[in-house]
Amino acid sequence: MILKESDYESFSGQFENAYANTQDVQNPVSCLIDGDLSSFWHTQWNGSGFELTQENPAILTLKLRDDAKAHNGFRFLQRPSNVNGLVQKFKYVVGNTFDEALNQITDGVESPEIMVANPANGSWVNVDLPEGMDGKYIQIQILQGKESLELLRRWKPITRFGMRQQKTT
Repeated sequence: MILKESDYESFSGQFENAYANTQDVQNPVSCLIDGDLSSFWHTQWNGSGFELTQENPAILTLKLRDDAKAHNGFRFLQRPSNVNGLVQKFKYVVGNTFDEALNQITDGVESPEIMVANPANGSWVNVDLPEGMDGKYIQIQILQGKESLELLRRWKPITRFGMRQQKTT
């Protein structure tokens, strides 16, 4: 299914808050939902940095203004430049209760792992949510990037995030 820009509501205003288990001071997770296409979220890269592995994924959690039932999909924009850090494998969780201290949706429904075919700079990754999926939070767990994990210690995976409105008939 090819999705058009008009299938998505504007970025600003669709989320109440954003959380991450890693973020750079200059590019915090709030940049994902600020509506500014020139801003971006970046994992912590200064000092020891953040090492992405399947057991230690980069985790983004977004609190929706509307319940997930009001949406039938989401998408995110891959990094517009450089090949390091393009999202290659991820999964998502949707639920109503988020434990910020544990960075975990405690009552969620988890997707299987999703492979991104041919990740490319500046490309959108589109995901359909199963019908009737319910929750105030959506969490993206990024498990693998396009380049080797050694290169991903300094990693900037997602530039922008958006939700597709449920179509009414």
